[in-house]
Amino acid sequence: MKTRIKQKGTAAERNVDVFIDTQIRILQQIRTELKQGVGTVCKAKLRSIRLQEDHLSQHLANIKNGVHFARQAIRNGSESEILSLKSQIITRLADLSEKLIYPSPSQDDGIVLRIDSETTLRDLMPKLVRIDSSTAVPSSCSLQVIGGEPDTIYTTFCGQFCEFVITVRDHFGQQLLRGGNRVQAVITDCPLAQKEIWATAMKFLDVKDNDNGTYSLSYLPAFPGKYVLAVAVDSKNIKGSPFCWYVSQKIVNINKCSLDYSFSSDPRMYQGNSTTIDDIVIDGGYCFSWRVKFRSNINLYSSFIGDSSMMMRTCSHLGPQQSFFQGCKIGVKKCERSLTNSETSLASTCIESPSSRGSIYSNWRELTKDAWFWCDGYCYSPNEPTGTQSNITTFEDGDIFVLFLNPVKRTLIIYNRESKQGDCIENIKCPVRPFLKD
Repeated sequence: MKTRIKQKGTAAERNVDVFIDTQIRILQQIRTELKQGVGTVCKAKLRSIRLQEDHLSQHLANIKNGVHFARQAIRNGSESEILSLKSQIITRLADLSEKLIYPSPSQDDGIVLRIDSETTLRDLMPKLVRIDSSTAVPSSCSLQVIGGEPDTIYTTFCGQFCEFVITVRDHFGQQLLRGGNRVQAVITDCPLAQKEIWATAMKFLDVKDNDNGTYSLSYLPAFPGKYVLAVAVDSKNIKGSPFCWYVSQKIVNINKCSLDYSFSSDPRMYQGNSTTIDDIVIDGGYCFSWRVKFRSNINLYSSFIGDSSMMMRTCSHLGPQQSFFQGCKIGVKKCERSLTNSETSLASTCIESPSSRGSIYSNWRELTKDAWFWCDGYCYSPNEPTGTQSNITTFEDGDIFVLFLNPVKRTLIIYNRESKQGDCIENIKCPVRPFLKD
């Protein structure tokens, strides 16, 4: 093994020399081409100057000849000869005065090497070449909730999927560009009710190899409580593993067309305590995540609602030919501090957004006074009551939006799972409650 490592190291060093020598030759060629370009421009400008010089010299000679002819005729000719040459002298002088010449000598001496970016070859080099050890280093690998912040595990709700991505990195902290590693994800501890169903405290989760150095997994928690998730790469725990993951009670009395829920056929599932739409107040240091699925209350095969009469029955504030998304709001709204020990209230509204009607009503101003949310492709907050353009430019009926609230950083990430586009709204003031259109 030592010999093989040394041999591969030597071969890699030779390849480094070949690559750098090739880049040097390319740079030398580029230098030659740039200098040739400078020479071409210089020749063109000098040729233009010479043409001007020739034109001016010829015109000056014509003037001198015309003036000399007139002077000689006046000085040496008799009166009759001068009178006979009068028309010829006047014509020659008139031609000289009417002939166009360059108004002024050329001042075009602009020759400069224009650099449109401060990016250097060193900045570009990591995109061109890097050392790939092809070896995963578990201590450099990471787990992230898809759409959320790095190194942050969020409290979620029963009945809502939580999706993770594992990024495998090498000795240099760079993501591997291929798959094939042995990646395992195991729930090593969970609420008692879940253990009774599994008849064990452990459950191996399915991990998908994306063949690009990342691995995906998801889990649907059925009971509230603490879950412990261990992630290993090549039989060794990754950075931060095992991870503590808290699941809050499932939400009831909410239109299932607003919250994204998945349910099991097992009658024993989802029989724990539940919380109502008035009991969720997020206040403190816990980071929360919840999912909202935009879909109509009616069964349509199209991804958009196309029939205006059916659309009106679905959501009364929508006008003819309007998208189901117009007026849909997701985010958080400021609320009073909870008088109970509940960690986690859901508010619903159907007020039209400015973008759906082109004007701002007093009730909209009242709404944005203490709410931070996304609506109709714009982000709204107390500081931006008229809205700012959203990064989420693609959305349609059936899309799942995932929200990530970090009370410590005072940020709210709103992420479209399907289009993989997201916004980050800052300066959130807790306590708040999830806010969505019912």
